Amino acid sequence: MADVPPQVLQASVYSAHAEVMNRRDPDNFDRYNMPLMSWLNARKKEHSFTQGKMIQKLTTDGGLDLQFFTRKETLDFSETFIDDEMVWTPHKAHMGLTVVHEDLEDRGFTIMPNGPRGRNFPSKIPRAEGDMLVDYFKEQIDDMYNAWDERYDELYWRDGTSATGAPDGVDAILPLDNTTGTVGDKSRADVRFRHIVKTGSTTTPSSGTGTIARDCNDGIRQAETYTRAMRAKIDTIFAGDDWIDGYVDFAVANGLRYQTPAGNTTKVDMGIPDSGIYFNGIPVVRVPTFRILDAKGAYSGTTWAKRAYFLSSRVWELAYQRGKDKQFSAPLDPSDQRLSRLSLDGRYVLACRFPRAQFVNTIS
Repeated sequence: MADVPPQVLQASVYSAHAEVMNRRDPDNFDRYNMPLMSWLNARKKEHSFTQGKMIQKLTTDGGLDLQFFTRKETLDFSETFIDDEMVWTPHKAHMGLTVVHEDLEDRGFTIMPNGPRGRNFPSKIPRAEGDMLVDYFKEQIDDMYNAWDERYDELYWRDGTSATGAPDGVDAILPLDNTTGTVGDKSRADVRFRHIVKTGSTTTPSSGTGTIARDCNDGIRQAETYTRAMRAKIDTIFAGDDWIDGYVDFAVANGLRYQTPAGNTTKVDMGIPDSGIYFNGIPVVRVPTFRILDAKGAYSGTTWAKRAYFLSSRVWELAYQRGKDKQFSAPLDPSDQRLSRLSLDGRYVLACRFPRAQFVNTIS
């Protein structure tokens, strides 16, 4: 095929824009599902964090016992001290974006120097509307908000050691080693603050040889033993790809089948969808973030792909300080530059009010 002369290409560019199939609606190929963030956003509560902490008041067994007496035997009376508490420490986060005014003006906007700065402070130039293929500033703000959520989605799974001041995530609250360290400022040496862990469950695809079903049943039983007062119940399961694959292999090898909805035409289908995987009637939710954390090496010991978290949603809380939940702000422009700095701020605590009602399982 002969080369097109340069003057012909220039004439084409001069005559018409290239066809754009999704004008002002650009596609994004690198955003993944974040089930943990959706789950936590449904459990947000506002707090004040006075004195830089959040206190959870507890009562503990006072130690009273029955006395079986006869006739004139002296009766026993004891004092009880039932007070206790957990302490949760908030963290602060900031994300900043710099916008150079000239760059936006070259893209069809106009900006008044030192004017009010909100999420929509640039004004579109009416005569430039026909030339704008993408609302660049809108996409920058959208990227900023998405980046906030994605960073937190990773951090709320991790153990808080990735950066100074980073939040204690699930791996800090429910570590695979459940006998050391603290949770809510209470030592896990005290069994009341110790979650249930069963590691190394086997999923050998041979009838009767795997331990995953027995381990998960026993883990749930233990997690739901001391729940009379808290009314906690395992109702959420987050799992990695390898755990789900092993679970399916074990189920298929032991004759447990995927049941299609009644009335569907019978088909030959070797696939078992992730949306059709349950344990004890609880849906198993695949966590795409686990692949990202494993790729970064952000784990200790067992990879995230081999983990499953059995949680009681009723006792989890994402606490935030009033006015500090992904709060947008923009200060005055610098006096000697034409640019704006935009901020998101937050102050949060991820708290599990009853760790003892949570269960973590891993496969070998």
